[in-house]
Amino acid sequence: MLYADRNNHTSRNSRSNDGYTLVELTVAVALSAMLLSAAIYLFAQSGSTSRSLAKVQNLQDTANRFLVDLRKDVRSATSGAFSSAGIKLLVIKLAEDGSPTTIEVLYRFNSDGISREEGSSQKRFNFKSLIDADDYWSVTTMHRQSTDGGVFIQIVARERSGNELLKIDERLLKADKAESAQ
Repeated sequence: MLYADRNNHTSRNSRSNDGYTLVELTVAVALSAMLLSAAIYLFAQSGSTSRSLAKVQNLQDTANRFLVDLRKDVRSATSGAFSSAGIKLLVIKLAEDGSPTTIEVLYRFNSDGISREEGSSQKRFNFKSLIDADDYWSVTTMHRQSTDGGVFIQIVARERSGNELLKIDERLLKADKAESAQ
């Protein structure tokens, strides 16, 4: 075999440097598409998770701000009335001259949230704006006459799917056993 024939023979059997075959390109494109779709799915899931976590955190913050005010008012209340529409408290506060004065504080429950009314001032705790339109939230006051008796408030928020976003059970007043037996 001549030198020239050997070079021809080798170049015919070895892979040419012209590029990739159509099958190789198709496999590379398919693998790239699968990796890209997996990355997009994970990115979308992380966005959904972060939105859900932010929703829960905002609900907890609003509920905690509401409960701080309510606990303070209940501690300084001389009397109160609890119903499904809200809470009415007669609260002792110090007037500007330092003398104690009794004022009425109303907590009204409505479809958007809870409002705290004291005289002409009003403070709103809006829960509805923190959740999606098809999600659900509620606030309930309960009077229990059991071993853990007292007046309780419950705040619940759920997604349309039924997943619980927030559930708070707070005892506002502890019932005295001797008093509740009469």
